[in-house]
Amino acid sequence: MELLVVFGLLVAVCGFCVFVDGQSREFFSFAADRDLVLSALRRARAMAVNSICFGAGCVSGQSHGVHFDPAKKEAIIFQGDDFSARDCDFDEIIEFENQAVCIVAPFPVDIIFFLPAGDAGSSNVALKDDRGHYADISVNESGRIDWQ
Repeated sequence: MELLVVFGLLVAVCGFCVFVDGQSREFFSFAADRDLVLSALRRARAMAVNSICFGAGCVSGQSHGVHFDPAKKEAIIFQGDDFSARDCDFDEIIEFENQAVCIVAPFPVDIIFFLPAGDAGSSNVALKDDRGHYADISVNESGRIDWQ
């Protein structure tokens, strides 16, 4: 009888651990994609501040930005003042690892960091997944990146 009680308690504890582990794995998967977006924004800002530019005709640096496409679930780091007029050869495509994560926007969003100080227009992008995780990432006029 005592053996059954001990075995029952052991099963209950293991069941609880599996539940907790599953919840944390889902959160960390979402957090990884949130961190990918933050890294892309920081990289684009750093390239603008440091006047980095790619291509044969580039001499004094260019603005850099991140294009968020809700339909493709990806972010693209690009060079230039406008996503539609960019040189596609220098794009860095970042795909979300967790395909349940989506960008909350009715249309594509561009966040551009301009030379020389990395200033940007005030904008934000929100991420969510089907488990209820949500992150609001904002960029202010001076290029500061923040998230909640």
